Amino acid sequence: MVTSDVQGRAQQAEPAPVLLVEVHAGARMLGLGRCTVLALADAGELPRLRFGRAVRFAVGDIEAVVEKRRSAWTRCSPRALMTAEL
Repeated sequence: MVTSDVQGRAQQAEPAPVLLVEVHAGARMLGLGRCTVLALADAGELPRLRFGRAVRFAVGDIEAVVEKRRSAWTRCSPRALMTAEL
């Protein structure tokens, strides 16, 4: 979308941020397969939105899953795994 400023110069408007993505885009964001993303949704770990037959994922929810997994990994560091008695 092109807007003009007070002096009539053309300016490019900022594109609207992406809020929702399809399954394939969510899978690409996570570096996972489509079926794995749907399995995360089925398990309740990744909330999904339905619009009729269309399934969408909120970008914020995808980012939250990454942070949750990251914090779980840092609590169980590789050093702790190496020194743990089995």
